[in-house]
Amino acid sequence: MTNSRRTFWGTTALLTSMAAASMAFAQETTGGIRGQIVDPAGQPLAGATVVVVHAPTNTASTTLTSEDGTYTLRNLRVGGPYVVTVSSAAYPAQRTELDGIGIGSPANLDIVVTAGEAIGETDLDDIIVTGSAGGRRTTSPRSTFNTDDIETLPTIARDIRDFVRTSPFATTDAASSDALSIGGQSNRANAFLVDGIRQGDDFGLNANGFPTQRSPISISTLEAVSVDVAPYDVQYGSFTGGVVNSVTKSGGNDFSGEVFYETTNQDLRGTTFGYDDFQTGNRRDVDISGTEFEETTWGATISGPILQDRLFFLFNYEKFESSEPVLTGAQGSGSVNEVRGITQADADAVRQISEDVYGFDPLDWRADELLVEDEKYFVKLDWNISDRHRAAVSYQQTEGGDLRLSGSSTSGTFPSLGLLSQAYVLESNLKTYKAQIFSDWSDRFSTELSVSRKEVENISSPLGGSDFAAFQVFLDNPSGPAPRRSIRFGPERSRHANVLTNDNDQFRILGRYLADGGHAFTFGYEREKLDVFNLFVQFANGEYEFASLEDFRNGRASSIGYQSAASNDKTDAGAAFSYAINTLFAQDEWEVTPNLTVNLGFRYDWYDAEERPLANPAFEQTYGFRSNSNVDGISTLQPRFGFNWQATDSLSIYGGIGRFQGGQPNVWISNNYTNTGNLVGLFQCRRAGFTGQFASSFPVCSAEELAALDNVDGFNVAPIAQARVTTSATRGTGTINIIDPTFKTPSVWKTSLGATKDLDFSRWGLDEGWTVRAEYVHTEVDSGIGWVDLNYERQRTADAPDGRPTFFGIPATGSPSQNRPDADQLRRRHNRPVRRVPRQGMV
Repeated sequence: MTNSRRTFWGTTALLTSMAAASMAFAQETTGGIRGQIVDPAGQPLAGATVVVVHAPTNTASTTLTSEDGTYTLRNLRVGGPYVVTVSSAAYPAQRTELDGIGIGSPANLDIVVTAGEAIGETDLDDIIVTGSAGGRRTTSPRSTFNTDDIETLPTIARDIRDFVRTSPFATTDAASSDALSIGGQSNRANAFLVDGIRQGDDFGLNANGFPTQRSPISISTLEAVSVDVAPYDVQYGSFTGGVVNSVTKSGGNDFSGEVFYETTNQDLRGTTFGYDDFQTGNRRDVDISGTEFEETTWGATISGPILQDRLFFLFNYEKFESSEPVLTGAQGSGSVNEVRGITQADADAVRQISEDVYGFDPLDWRADELLVEDEKYFVKLDWNISDRHRAAVSYQQTEGGDLRLSGSSTSGTFPSLGLLSQAYVLESNLKTYKAQIFSDWSDRFSTELSVSRKEVENISSPLGGSDFAAFQVFLDNPSGPAPRRSIRFGPERSRHANVLTNDNDQFRILGRYLADGGHAFTFGYEREKLDVFNLFVQFANGEYEFASLEDFRNGRASSIGYQSAASNDKTDAGAAFSYAINTLFAQDEWEVTPNLTVNLGFRYDWYDAEERPLANPAFEQTYGFRSNSNVDGISTLQPRFGFNWQATDSLSIYGGIGRFQGGQPNVWISNNYTNTGNLVGLFQCRRAGFTGQFASSFPVCSAEELAALDNVDGFNVAPIAQARVTTSATRGTGTINIIDPTFKTPSVWKTSLGATKDLDFSRWGLDEGWTVRAEYVHTEVDSGIGWVDLNYERQRTADAPDGRPTFFGIPATGSPSQNRPDADQLRRRHNRPVRRVPRQGMV
């Protein structure tokens, strides 16, 4: 139950609004106002002039009422207030004010003109506006937030999710970086939009669902936000979870701004905490009174006119800085979590040998603090070209860095201390550019043209550089009893070659036409092109384990893992590819009766892609189909239907059904370009009798391969290892991901039914502005993502009694092609399109 905002009530009757304006949101960046003008007898007033003025910018939009007295104005700025003036030959000019309008579907303002004197200089406070909830036109569940909501709802992190999660269909997962789930779906299935630009994590690796370390946009710039779980407007697309749609503020004729500063530190938190040690079962109380941390956020926003009534600007800056203590360290260091048995002297000894023998400074383990920084810029210009045309351009930049430690563990079996060369800074940078032109060509026809670009860059920067190998030096016998202490240094195994960039270019053209008979047609075309470069090769400089400090001093390793491109240049393992999603959409919003509105339309998406993954002949020979399929030619038709019935002035019933596709993380597609089985080769081996922490499953080195373990050079892998990697890649037997040739993008059907009821509790002293809302949403998967390990499928045996598959129980017989299940068999088994993911060593 929520207390709704009520329409303003005045004292002198000149203008009467029969339906309060409501905020209805869609995947758009503008709003609108519509309604019907009637005379005192309730008859439609045809040919009346309706002028709507956005008060902050004095931007005017004008239209005439049709024969049935209706009017519609679109492409209006979100927010307000708006002054609405009605004039005709039979009645003097009369006006009222709307506090604001939302994103998407127009607010309803039905007006009864009255006989009387012209308004002249009449104060707006002398105008009566009466209303009811009948103006709502929503067809699906949604939560809306205007500027007042955004400014008053509590938020500590200044994160858009802090108020989005108040939607009854949204939840956040505190255990996973506050990942946002809408309608029970993964956060990676959502669409997060700012001014129509997708600002979710397109690639799909960030747990928070953003392409940046923190929220990509400052909440100080937001004018309005909507949360939709099943929107039936055909402009919604590329998601199967939900949509968070945001529109930013604009400047006006008056200068305005804000400055803020927020901080917290150790003095505002407790000093002790306790837990049960899962290893010993004993209770442990930890005193953290000596640790210091600080989080500071500050920023400023200013907006105003460049040319009165014509050109306006808004500028925002926000900076976040966080410092946290390092909680894990050597024994005797006083750290909250000390690695038992590894002292500062042990770390110094390893560091000295590394410098003297290998020419590499692995750095100390100790860091003064862990730093996180995030810096945001946003600038926007709005231009009133004429009364019928306006434009907006914006630029956004968000840059962040997060220092992350690695290599330390307080495990009772393999305790380890990581030196700072294992640490790295994860940089996440976002830039967006947007230009829009809104045009009202006539009272019936309007258009919107927009072009945007988003650039995202994620780079891992190890503190000791990314050219050295990863070393693990054991201080105890690694094959002996626990604990088996070790010190780790060199760039962390996943940071040897780790660069990701993705650029998204979007073009959109949309038209709206108001036809007779209550029909409002919306139609348009969109194209989004994504360009990706992904370089990710683990232990591309080599990864070595040393069984003792003496072995380390003598350059004698006990195991090696090495992975690189066939050329042994790790940068050659990067994959660059692109694809585009094209969309045609059309919709008819039909006002069947004054109380019944129906939306009927479709959205048609199709993919085109030129680049294919590198073909792997060995795979095709073994499994009988090609390995380099892409998403080119995949298409999905998405019909949509919604309705809104105003059963009474206080009761609204709405619902619909529609199909939605997309929202898959692009890492699923990228893996097929980077893991081709023959782009990257792998070499691993160990000395006989050595087990260690990770090498137990490695094959024992041949006599020739032992050269890779002697006279180890952390900057250069031995020639025999390089040769083995080249051979591995050439054979095509590495890890491989394949898109099924009949693969379909994920899609779901959503059905919903809802009702809102306005209640008057004034008799109990609780006022009359209460609304009760009940909504039901049903989601059914139409095409889901499935993974199949073809190696296991080739060795699958009879199902267990409970229906689960079993593997390896009966040795495979016959040739590989005889054992290979064909695509039809796989689809029957899994009842969905199959994404084949054979693993390393498939032949």
